[in-house]
Amino acid sequence: MSSKMFLVLDLNGTIKFDPQRIRECLSALDGVHDWSDDTADALFECQFDFAGDNTIVLVPKELDSVSVWGMGDASLRVALEIQRCYDTDIHALNDSFTMDIVLSEVNSVDEFKQRIEGEWGQSAVSR
Repeated sequence: MSSKMFLVLDLNGTIKFDPQRIRECLSALDGVHDWSDDTADALFECQFDFAGDNTIVLVPKELDSVSVWGMGDASLRVALEIQRCYDTDIHALNDSFTMDIVLSEVNSVDEFKQRIEGEWGQSAVSR
C-alpha cells in the first residue's frame, strides 16, 4: 500500500503555497518529468526521479499543501528540495497525520529517514 506525504506551510492550513514559486522550484530540479498543468486534481503535477526511485508531486488548486506519493528516497529528496526554496518552515505530514517533521531541521535524505523512524515508529521507510 502506497503512502502519501503532505507538505504544509502551517498546521492550520491558512498559509498557502505561492504557485509561481513552487513551479519554479520543481521545474529547476534534475529528475522532474511528465509535467501536467491544470489537471482534474491539481494546478500542476509532475514526476520526480532520484537514486533509482520515483514519485509523483501534486500541487492542488487550493495551494494549501503539496502532495508527494510514497516515502522513498525520491519523495524525501523532493520534499527537502521544496524546503530549500522557502525561507519559512515546511511541515512534512504522513497521510495518517501521525508524523510532523519540520523540513528546515533536516539536512539529508538519510537524516529524514531517521526522523521518520523516530516519529512514526517505523523500522524502515517504505517505498
